Amino acid sequence: MNNKKGIIPIIIILTVIILFLGGLLIFQYMRMSKKEVKITEEKPILKEQPILKEKPVSIQQNEEEKLKDFVFEQLVIQDSVFKLSVEPKIIMSREEFEREFGEGKAYSLFEIFRKDLDNDGVDEIIIGAEVPVVPSLSWIVVIRENNGNYLLLDWKKLSEGDYGGIREMKIKNIPNDKYPAIVVEWYTGGGIAVFYETTSIFHFINKQLKLTFEENRSVFEQNMVGRETEIKKNEYHLIFRDYDGDGNIDIFQEGIETERKNDEIIKVSDVYRLYKWDESQKVFKLAED
Repeated sequence: MNNKKGIIPIIIILTVIILFLGGLLIFQYMRMSKKEVKITEEKPILKEQPILKEKPVSIQQNEEEKLKDFVFEQLVIQDSVFKLSVEPKIIMSREEFEREFGEGKAYSLFEIFRKDLDNDGVDEIIIGAEVPVVPSLSWIVVIRENNGNYLLLDWKKLSEGDYGGIREMKIKNIPNDKYPAIVVEWYTGGGIAVFYETTSIFHFINKQLKLTFEENRSVFEQNMVGRETEIKKNEYHLIFRDYDGDGNIDIFQEGIETERKNDEIIKVSDVYRLYKWDESQKVFKLAED
């Protein structure tokens, strides 16, 4: 009995020590978990230079509807693709067109900007318009507003294929703040054999849209030659930056071009291209080595 009485205090003391040590460990763990962990991230060598971007404007619903009607009447229904699809004697409204070709989703305005593109003191309205049905079409449109009436100044068609459209549209000061540019990322394709993603830059010079730069971001082409399948797949990245310190933004294109025959890679090429602004011709040109 005496031995049992002597063991009980020892067990109690050991239990207290174990609980104390356990609480201490839990406290240290909670303290460590609250500490901020700093991770050193590897920074890319080539960074895109910040460029002033114009934000899309907020358009009242009734004004957007008027713009949609105007662009539809000026461009969409006048396009030769749809002239072949619609009885020439029938004058089709936008609502009728949407019901006929895409159940209400056949036509949309992708983005709307207001910006003085040619520095004449008057803002233009810049619109990206899409018809995302087969055949898919998209346009860049520049309009001038005068007392509630619209005047079509110029337009450029981007895509025409089985599918395609605009992915992104921005107004940037490229190559400098003297020339606000319309920068558009768009895509087009046909079936499963052809697909292109492209970046196009337009400037509004002498009241006309001028294509000043256009290069692919992605290319996929598949061709059957006899019993063999030939595939070309290219991927590119564009970086906007002043590389030579002349005050103008340059465009650096880097990427990989791959050619396959059946499942075998037969050619891989690294691509590095620098495009610089040519002030005399108002275009971006491939820089000489």
